[in-house]
Amino acid sequence: MQEIHDILGQYLYDKLIDNLNQNNYSSLEIGVFNGAGTALIGRTFPKRKIYAVDPFIEDGNTNWITKVEKGNLLNKQKENFYNNIKDLSNVVLFEETSEEFSKKINKEKINEMNIGWVIIDGDHNYEQVIIDCELAIKLIDKKENSGIIFDDLHIPDVQKAIDVFTEKYNNIIASTEHFHGAGAVIIKLY
Repeated sequence: MQEIHDILGQYLYDKLIDNLNQNNYSSLEIGVFNGAGTALIGRTFPKRKIYAVDPFIEDGNTNWITKVEKGNLLNKQKENFYNNIKDLSNVVLFEETSEEFSKKINKEKINEMNIGWVIIDGDHNYEQVIIDCELAIKLIDKKENSGIIFDDLHIPDVQKAIDVFTEKYNNIIASTEHFHGAGAVIIKLY
């Protein structure tokens, strides 16, 4: 399995695991990169479906690692993802953009998925992060002890989108925990 080192930090996955241990929710990860974190959650909760959305397209913010130009396919990350989850029947990947996923998902499927936690670490461009935020709210849909983990706050578009999100949804934000060294934040809802 790929080690968790060039993606969302181990401590944030540990926080997600702590929160998932408090309920029976599933999680959705938007942007899986190599899939090490998705595999960790899948192994930790083998009786729950663990969902992921990723079109495996370089957004221009990880090309220093991938060596792939913006807009091109991340074939190596896709291969790594599938290798990391190969023994996990509970991990479900939607290989598409979060916008495509959001447009096709209906209320019945949302209820069936029972998502209470969303990791947003996909396309780091402002418009896409806003789409990811709205998708997270749509999926979580008033579940107690639910939340969103945002990564890469050092990217101005991501921080701007989070600022817009927190202003728009301030009435449902229960708490916010910043990880300044990691450039991440966990926002608990309801």
